[in-house]
Amino acid sequence: MIAPGPKRALAGVSDTSAGRALHLLGELVEEAARRGARVSLADNEEGAIWVAVRGYESKLLISEQYEPTERSPSAAELGQRKLYAWQRVQPVVVPAPSGRLTFELPLDYAFPGRRRRWADGERQRLEGKLTAVLAELEARAEIVAQRRGAEERARADRRRQWEQAMTAAQQRFREERRQRALLDQVGAWAEARDILAFCDALDALALGQPDANDAAELGSWSKRARSHATARDPLANRPLAPAEHEPGPEELRPFLGHWSPYGPDEPPSRKL
Repeated sequence: MIAPGPKRALAGVSDTSAGRALHLLGELVEEAARRGARVSLADNEEGAIWVAVRGYESKLLISEQYEPTERSPSAAELGQRKLYAWQRVQPVVVPAPSGRLTFELPLDYAFPGRRRRWADGERQRLEGKLTAVLAELEARAEIVAQRRGAEERARADRRRQWEQAMTAAQQRFREERRQRALLDQVGAWAEARDILAFCDALDALALGQPDANDAAELGSWSKRARSHATARDPLANRPLAPAEHEPGPEELRPFLGHWSPYGPDEPPSRKL
């Protein structure tokens, strides 16, 4: 009916009520089994069991309500007191088991406002509330499942957004790389044109030199400059788009905004 050592689960119950409490636990186990739940003893903790429902597991505390009761002091207690002849012996107020049993779920702020305590009442004993206890655990299991589903959907949506951001960042990286290459080629082309125009001016100047050595020096410089212009001119060297390059994480970082290139759950500034 119950795993070995059931008395450990009845630590909060008096000997007088232990028999009924044990029977109550047996009914709880049977009802839980009918509903597809499982009951087991809480390891190293007295006065509690565990109930597992649809992937959700919760501790269930078993106790007996105590109420203050007056009794006459014992001889030993009287011996510890100093009483005068005119003083009356006052009764001692002690907590005594009431026979009223209680099932209680631990306080859990993940379930605000939900019922967590069931006890013997004037109109219904705890035996009639077992289905309510298990129904509450089933409701909590459903809440947990819904929250877990929402968290999984949120994680999936976040990863999808990150993957979209990564794809866009890669596209922007390639576009910027091509743009830089284009501007570099245009700059080199304009520079080559300016150099060639300058060379034309040098050649014209050399033709007008009366001194042959000066003319030769200007012509030599023009030749060197034309060679440099040809080397710089992209049109003379078959201009090509830049080779494809797979960007690394740090190359993508400038294009990702608040995202990290290392994953959807990493802070933007973190480097792995």
